[in-house]
Amino acid sequence: MEFKNKVVVVTGGANGIGRSLCVEFANAGAKVAVVDLEAKSASDVAELVDGIGVKADVGIEKDIQTMVDEVESSLGPVDIFVSNAYLTPVFPLGMGLIGWRRQHLMKLGKPVGRLMLWLTFMLLEQWCQA
Repeated sequence: MEFKNKVVVVTGGANGIGRSLCVEFANAGAKVAVVDLEAKSASDVAELVDGIGVKADVGIEKDIQTMVDEVESSLGPVDIFVSNAYLTPVFPLGMGLIGWRRQHLMKLGKPVGRLMLWLTFMLLEQWCQA
């Protein structure tokens, strides 16, 4: 697959696998949006890959909308979306219901919600161009 000039969004892009994906996409010529909860880390990786850093919690719909707007206004329509964001899999006994729900949504709910949102935007964009 050719990545040159493709707009790639990587959630959880500031560290680990996400960071490596950002570097590899950039090396292949893609325009990369590094999305992460950690704004400074996202900006640092974005500088490394000549992309943009976006602070967003992909479990919050408003953050997703802001991320979409920022990426598309800076880099153009998204071609590839990598859903890599996660929280630590440790579930301490004192986590409570809110903490458990956040972990649960990160693991199960967010990928589906993000995918549906991005597919909707991509389809609308295609229909508007037709």
